[in-house]
Amino acid sequence: MSAMEGGGGGGTLSEIYHSAKRLLLRTRDELEKLERLEYPAASGMDSPDLSSSIKRDIIQIQSLCVEMDRLWRSVAAKSQRDLWKRKVEQIAEEADSMKQSLDKYFLRNQKRMMEAKERADLVGRANGDSAHILRIFDGGTSYEFKGSPEESTKEGTGCP
Repeated sequence: MSAMEGGGGGGTLSEIYHSAKRLLLRTRDELEKLERLEYPAASGMDSPDLSSSIKRDIIQIQSLCVEMDRLWRSVAAKSQRDLWKRKVEQIAEEADSMKQSLDKYFLRNQKRMMEAKERADLVGRANGDSAHILRIFDGGTSYEFKGSPEESTKEGTGCP
């Protein structure tokens, strides 16, 4: 078995590299789709499912990088070893960059949700009706907030 072939079922260094590269390209495309979903004009996809898929893909790429890191160290020729080291580092850096982008997306999304909740609270206080349910549509995503039940009846129903 040559140094370019990994034992242990993962395939050769070259095969793992190409798998990681394909996964990296697909994940980059998915991340771009997710970022486009932040805007109102782009709707129709479920962003929580897409973001979970991207997160899983990034974890998979990082796992492949760990395997490739182990394998490139066993390459006999120094020039080949240096080449593989650079290739693996490049993929690891791209995966880290995508992870940072995904983290920023989650922070922006969390901030939008908090702002929507604050708007709902302000509208409820301004209307003097804190037992309301307010739906806020933000970029195709619906948020529903329930006010605190300070009033004893709902308007027009006579029910608590």
